[in-house]
Amino acid sequence: MNCSVLEPTVLLEAVSPHPFEDVLVLWALFVSFLQRSFTSLPGSPIIRRYVVASYENDPYRTMLEIAIAAFALRTILSSRTRTDRTGRNFVQLSEKEIDELVSDWTPDPLVPAVPEDSVDNQLLASLPIIVGPTGPRVRLASNEKKEVLNLASYNFAGLAMSERLKKVATDTLRAYGVGTCSAPGFLGTIDVHTALEANISSFLQVPSTILYAQDFSAISSVIPSFAKRGDIIVADRLCNFSIQRGLQLSRSTVKYYDHGDMSSLEAALSVVAREGARKGARLTRRFIVTEGLFENDGSITDLEKIIELKRKYKFRLILDEGMSFGVIGATGRGLTEFSGVPATEVDIIVGSLTRGLNAGGGFCSGTLAVTSHQRINSAAHVFSASLPALLATTASEGISILSSSPQIFTTLQEHVKLARSILDKVESKYDLIRIPSHPLSPLIHIQLPTPPFGDLKDIQQQERLLQEVVEECLTTSGVMITRTRRLPDQEVFQPQPSIKLALSSGLTKKEVERSMQGVKAALIKVLGSKKR
Repeated sequence: MNCSVLEPTVLLEAVSPHPFEDVLVLWALFVSFLQRSFTSLPGSPIIRRYVVASYENDPYRTMLEIAIAAFALRTILSSRTRTDRTGRNFVQLSEKEIDELVSDWTPDPLVPAVPEDSVDNQLLASLPIIVGPTGPRVRLASNEKKEVLNLASYNFAGLAMSERLKKVATDTLRAYGVGTCSAPGFLGTIDVHTALEANISSFLQVPSTILYAQDFSAISSVIPSFAKRGDIIVADRLCNFSIQRGLQLSRSTVKYYDHGDMSSLEAALSVVAREGARKGARLTRRFIVTEGLFENDGSITDLEKIIELKRKYKFRLILDEGMSFGVIGATGRGLTEFSGVPATEVDIIVGSLTRGLNAGGGFCSGTLAVTSHQRINSAAHVFSASLPALLATTASEGISILSSSPQIFTTLQEHVKLARSILDKVESKYDLIRIPSHPLSPLIHIQLPTPPFGDLKDIQQQERLLQEVVEECLTTSGVMITRTRRLPDQEVFQPQPSIKLALSSGLTKKEVERSMQGVKAALIKVLGSKKR
């Protein structure tokens, strides 16, 4: 008779006087109890059929799973922070031995040592320090008596010394104080902020705008606000460092296209579209990210072609106008005005208030849904203190000046044409430089061609030569220019070293000509002697 199916009363009556038999009977009683308990559970017949079908011909699987379950149970119950209290796994040292080891230990330096002959040391030793206000003409600490022409600051519209902006700033300072001491979403939004947002929206002719306290954190926070893990971003290979940070923070799948090459962009978009059209492919958000006026080489994006491609392949466009807003276009409205494209054709426009308007902070413009989303999802907006009031009012006044003074950009373009007429001759006649910048860009980059200055991979050699040109230009001609700065260990792609010139409408025609002649003389003197 099978004891596992006997009733408990029968088992108790059948108890044998022998102890071993009593144990067997009690075990049978326990098994019977478990069997009845299991069968009373809902769904137990299904579980029973599964177990029987799975294990009846595979006892090894049962043994393996029992072992795994036991190991898991042991791991869960054991303490993860338990240490060996016996000390058998530790080396016992005396106090003297410990002191000797500590005295012999030398920690690694917090900052790696910079070689004495590096270009960084050369730069730090000759870093110019401006005394007084920054404008088209400045004085340096090395010689306060001598005024030099400033082609190193982003004072494109020449508003740095504007008396109108000075008055607005001082009046605002007296009325509002210095800072807001709070984030915009708490108690940091004041009336001058909303007024500036409305002014930017009206200036660009877009529905809505949101402000950021810092221009660098604007685009690096806007991108991850909309693009997440699994989304796809197609970006220009030469995008600036703040865009690179935004791409990294988004954790999206990033594909790069060749700088300024619309054929390469279309090829990348078509690949993404084909992959997305495959059967069962997950629907993802897709973005194109590029700049209006590229900070790394002064080139200008073909916006009309990008708009055409984004419509064709159903992408959204994030356009960084940090360098182009207040800089290009008939009235400084940026790439959209320069290209004759309505700003509403661009899904997300990100700009800077520090360059064209000589204020501070950044902004993002688009639809009301785009800006409202950022007010609760953009890290830089939610967690940073809002823009100081005096910067907001000066930016609003700067927009008013640009709107009513188109001659600013007429003068700026005249300066650009004059500068390029001189520099293009140096490029064509002496074969010492290469200028990748757009002919109408007030930001002009000067690079070294591959011949005669060796391999382009020799970054240190190129930077050293360019730094010599910078110093020669300042010493001999009294013209302050600068070399581009890079973070080689952090940037995705290493742009070619260059000298950058930032032209300003605040300079006179004679000053522009004089400064360009000084740059030309420095290029010929330094690079001509190094030419192979």
